[in-house]
Amino acid sequence: MNRRKFIQTTAAAGALGLSDLGLDISPAAAQDGATGTAGKVDPKPLTLRPAEMPLSSLFPNTTFFEVDSASVNSKFGIWVTTPPGYNPNGTERYPAIFTPDGNLFAPLTIPFVAELSAHELIYPIKPYIQVTVGYCGAEGDEMLATRARDLLPPGEPTPKHLLDGMDAAIASGMPQAAMYARYKANLLAPHGDAFLRFLTTELYPAITAQWRVDPKTTGFFGDSYGGLFAVWLALQRVEQFPFVGAGSPGMLSSESKIFDLLEREISSGADHAGRHLHLSICEPEFSEPTLYQMLAEQYARFLRIVGQRPLKGLKLTAHTVPFESHMTGAMSNFFSFLRTCYSAPRAT
Repeated sequence: MNRRKFIQTTAAAGALGLSDLGLDISPAAAQDGATGTAGKVDPKPLTLRPAEMPLSSLFPNTTFFEVDSASVNSKFGIWVTTPPGYNPNGTERYPAIFTPDGNLFAPLTIPFVAELSAHELIYPIKPYIQVTVGYCGAEGDEMLATRARDLLPPGEPTPKHLLDGMDAAIASGMPQAAMYARYKANLLAPHGDAFLRFLTTELYPAITAQWRVDPKTTGFFGDSYGGLFAVWLALQRVEQFPFVGAGSPGMLSSESKIFDLLEREISSGADHAGRHLHLSICEPEFSEPTLYQMLAEQYARFLRIVGQRPLKGLKLTAHTVPFESHMTGAMSNFFSFLRTCYSAPRAT
């Protein structure tokens, strides 16, 4: 280690209080650490012992439930995560943020419920309760097919070339052919209305009865087809979710039911006061020649219509995420929603 680097390291260590902890930051110790000779201990072969994964470390402050929905006639897995310091016997109320696709979103987002409110210094987020909705058993194993049943509005069109691609996969006899058959069937006959009924008349009352939820700030976030569902939900002015985030919403057709509903809301002069819809999309979805350009085209069309003919009282915000793809952008879209709708003051 050269003298300048050592001086910088020593200064940083002193600032962190490492010398006060009795750690040796001398040049000799640094050299021993670099060569691996400190103590000259011969390592023993490492033994890997299978063990049960401590899920509490992956999903802190989280309780998992299985619920049977009469609206959907199906079973759902529900992860409920509370923020740091949540006191079951307290009085403070918190936003509850509901999100679907839990089999993917639970492991990706739950650890941040604590991190963003307790440790984020640049973009701190208000403490919130997260309610993540996923699937159980075989429906969880085939989440791609199952979510098409729940997240598309009734009658939502699917482009023909996508259906043709599924037919080819089904005919090939590939291992996932049966899943693609169910996926296609759900795309052709989706029941987003039943899933919305489950959220509003079954799940929301159960959550608010057990946890201290602030109904004025509660929200819903979805990505891809979940984003399509989120826009559809927002345009219906669902009272349980005044804040809605839609990431890369899966509007793949100019005949999307979203545009019928949007026209109805604009023409009727429906009042969206007190509501906030935040849209986000990934820049490569515009620029890269993939099917996601179809999504980007309808996204731009939606913004153009609402920009020219605003929905009465609606607060609309939008953000373009650089670099991320449709697959990798879900987390960035989620964080964009949180920063826009649930930001907290920086600590001083």
